[in-house]
Amino acid sequence: MQASKIKIGGLYAIRLEDELVRFEVSEVVTRRVSAHGNPHDFKSHVLGRVREGNNSVVNIGFGSGGKEITVGPDALLGFYDEHVELVARANVEKAAKEKAEQDQTAKLQELWRLLYAKTGMVMPNDDADYKQPFRQAYGRAVEIRDNGIEPLLDYLRNSERR
Repeated sequence: MQASKIKIGGLYAIRLEDELVRFEVSEVVTRRVSAHGNPHDFKSHVLGRVREGNNSVVNIGFGSGGKEITVGPDALLGFYDEHVELVARANVEKAAKEKAEQDQTAKLQELWRLLYAKTGMVMPNDDADYKQPFRQAYGRAVEIRDNGIEPLLDYLRNSERR
């Protein structure tokens, strides 16, 4: 996050040990470290405390009693409330996408089994074999090989006559 946009007293999200935690900013320090006349002459860091739940200071191993810690401005992911909401929404979308993929895979499995059942062909023991008449291909597709075309056409023609 850009150091000039960080607000003193604001609760920001930071990631510590793969967990999002609240970080209350107490100070933003920007120092000039060289005199080349470009924006890279300045370096910033942020001081604050990690706060959780009932707003009590958490000891995270950086000293006793919730001592102030220093992080880079890039460690701040955004305002905690906004970021947690975005992460929750992303998790819900990810779960929905995974469920849709599982449903699609189940439908593909059902189609593959039906092709063998309706054509009267013996289902192979190894579903990854390339030489089978109906094969589950990569990219969620069923491949119909040359030796599967005639039995499938026979079944379709016979069902059309009924």
